[in-house]
Amino acid sequence: MIERFLARNEGKTLEFKENCRPLHAIVRTVVAFANTAGGSIVIGVKDKTRDVVGIPEPLAEEERLANAFADSVSPLLIPDIQIHAWRNRQLIVVVVPHSVGPYYVRSEGPNSGVYVRLGSTNRSAGPELIAEIRRLARNTFLMSNRAQKSTRKTLTSEQLPSSLRKFLAPSRCQSGALWGSS
Repeated sequence: MIERFLARNEGKTLEFKENCRPLHAIVRTVVAFANTAGGSIVIGVKDKTRDVVGIPEPLAEEERLANAFADSVSPLLIPDIQIHAWRNRQLIVVVVPHSVGPYYVRSEGPNSGVYVRLGSTNRSAGPELIAEIRRLARNTFLMSNRAQKSTRKTLTSEQLPSSLRKFLAPSRCQSGALWGSS
């Protein structure tokens, strides 16, 4: 796993950090990943050279990160924080899922604490982009509600494409109706 990260350059879904300082920069990256496409932060690797330096106290740093994410990101976002041993060094990998947001840095507020990932950088999202993320969230919510409320429809064999009718033997299409009833 670590080898795959080290073989890549930083970009839209990958960030290297030498250590956990400054913590607010890591929190912003987590927010940016969540609002954009998800991603991974590998801590204990120099970002320019990709030299693996490791983390001296990975359990303490993992706890610090977990507390920072819980206390500093709204709405609640729970990235996966993993400790990996690699060539006698300890690394932390933070895996952030892409989620429908917008997520923001709580101390900066919902209007100026929203970040997105652009290439290998975190960018503050302006009002237009924040509005677009909110529209996406509403649309996703509406679509999932519609899908939950939709009912099954009866299909007759005549409504199916001929290739599907051939696949479904006549014995499977008893009474001409498939998959549910109206």
